[in-house]
Amino acid sequence: MTTEGLVFERGARFLVGSPHPTASVSAFTANAARHPQVQKALQGSRWRLLGVQSEDEMDDVGDRNVCRACEAIYYDYTRNRTVRVRGAASGRGPVDIRVTTEQPVPSPQEFAAAAELVRRHPVWGPMLAAGQVRVYRPMPPVREPDLGEVVDRTLFVGLISQPRKFNRIIPVNMVTGEVSSSGDRPWRAAATEQICGVPDELCFSAPRGTPGSVIIEWPADNPVWRFQAIRPTASTGCNGSGVELRDVKYLGRPVLKQAHVPILNVQYPTSQRCGPYRDWLYEETCFEAIGENIPGAPGFRWCSQPALTISETGVDGGNFQGVAVYEDTDGALVLVSVCSAGWYRYIPEWRFYPDGRIQPRFKFGAVADSCVCESHNHHAYWRFHFRILNNRMGLEELQGENWVLQRREIGFFRDPKIERRWRVRNWKKRTTGYEIIPGAEDGVGDDYSGDDQFALLYNRNQIDDRHCDVTYNTEQGIWGYLNNAPINNRDLVVWYAAHFSHNVHEDGDAHAVAIGPTLQPFGWPLPPKKR
Repeated sequence: MTTEGLVFERGARFLVGSPHPTASVSAFTANAARHPQVQKALQGSRWRLLGVQSEDEMDDVGDRNVCRACEAIYYDYTRNRTVRVRGAASGRGPVDIRVTTEQPVPSPQEFAAAAELVRRHPVWGPMLAAGQVRVYRPMPPVREPDLGEVVDRTLFVGLISQPRKFNRIIPVNMVTGEVSSSGDRPWRAAATEQICGVPDELCFSAPRGTPGSVIIEWPADNPVWRFQAIRPTASTGCNGSGVELRDVKYLGRPVLKQAHVPILNVQYPTSQRCGPYRDWLYEETCFEAIGENIPGAPGFRWCSQPALTISETGVDGGNFQGVAVYEDTDGALVLVSVCSAGWYRYIPEWRFYPDGRIQPRFKFGAVADSCVCESHNHHAYWRFHFRILNNRMGLEELQGENWVLQRREIGFFRDPKIERRWRVRNWKKRTTGYEIIPGAEDGVGDDYSGDDQFALLYNRNQIDDRHCDVTYNTEQGIWGYLNNAPINNRDLVVWYAAHFSHNVHEDGDAHAVAIGPTLQPFGWPLPPKKR
């Protein structure tokens, strides 16, 4: 990986300016709007850009990153349709334009426009102006059509007041500008007088596709870790994937090519009123991070003390959105962000230790609403594209006291009664690799969440499971990739699911429990690779 440009050094060294796909997303956004085909498709319409997502691929040789394509998502209100524009990240050449009746997740900016229409309404406007109620973002965020149905673009705006126990979800037709006078209870949502969770500070995120990445070497003096971090707004997958890592190296040797959380869902197993939902991890929200912004790396801040999120404080909001980086008291380098999806708050975190351990972590919070009063189960699915020394690896399973080679793709449920663990090793240097140790709080999957772990042959088209709707096909679809392919001496991807049972009544507003495995090295250190 070549690096040029600014070097910002504190406890870690931050290298800014290396070519990366996230930078090309910004160029694609500007170029797509000027493209003749796009202008023709949107001509004469009232439209809005909802976001841009990158379809990133990495070369199998070396550290060069290649952005294969980008996709801009527009909503055409005049013709009531979604327009997806896909093309090269450079913005040059032909584009592929696809028109659909789907209803994408609203951007924060679109929601703000819907909320403004509510503020002008003769019934709801005076209540907002008097401070009797406040706006929140409900789930589902938009009215989704049944199969084959066409619906007007309709966003849901929540109005809530905890002292008065007032809760309404207001449909706002973005095609006609009409705002409901009575409120509504969308399918799979409750809006009752029972309200749980902390007040929503409604900190609007930067638009999806906002670039932000940095190469981190840590510690600054004689670094043992080197990797590229990408902020949630620029993360890959149709629903984003939180704080994304690329080209992770320990002691100068490759460990991971890519690591992120492309799948996240939630189920209310005993409720007929709420969920399930497929959530998204590209929408950043505010939390407390004291420190310095990293010049040339938008959305990254070096912190002089641990960042504080809703998980620790029980308070929504703060002075920063993006990725906070700091050294914790246990000796770890920590990267943390806070993402928003409706009334949920998700906290993706990465912890790196000098001895080679990596701890991906996930925490949870909830802001004021009715559904969060009911017990629900969150499921987070990490995707680890291993690259231990090179792209030739083997997978072994601990059976009793022996590690047994697994020859083909596999998926399974963890069993707390059986210590069933995996390790990934380099095929040639069989004594070098990483063990995947389940976390004590990670739980076991069920019929809804599916298998807890998968080992798959790498496929460039399997960044996520392609289930992108918020209320349809919410279950993970990784199992659909299992085809008994051989995985010995191959490029290997491991999926790891962890589960969290969320009960606001019992747990209170702060939920410090973190789920996630430990990636534990074995057979290290090796002689550092010369740069």
